[in-house]
Amino acid sequence: MTVTSAMKSLTATVNARLDSIIFDGTWKDHVGQVENLGLVSKDDMSKNYVGLPEDTTQWNKNFGVNDYKKLVTEIFDGKRKVNNSTDQMPKVSVKLNERQGMIK
Repeated sequence: MTVTSAMKSLTATVNARLDSIIFDGTWKDHVGQVENLGLVSKDDMSKNYVGLPEDTTQWNKNFGVNDYKKLVTEIFDGKRKVNNSTDQMPKVSVKLNERQGMIK
């Protein structure tokens, strides 16, 4: 398990859209649209519109920052697919371990 929270990279999103609108004159392409933004770089994670915060994620011995970068590269290259369908939730199981000294 890796403890983290996915983040929206608002800086990358705002900069990309403003550059597009101001310098490329693409306002008409974006106005009133719902856009699905994701990965735009496998080499510079700061350019991506979504991601995991590398500095504050609690990585572990089974999945570290290099594993994360490899995963992003595989998604970017199309070697791994991300299913964003909400039609069917994945099957999951949760095991809770009670620890001594925990307040009940």
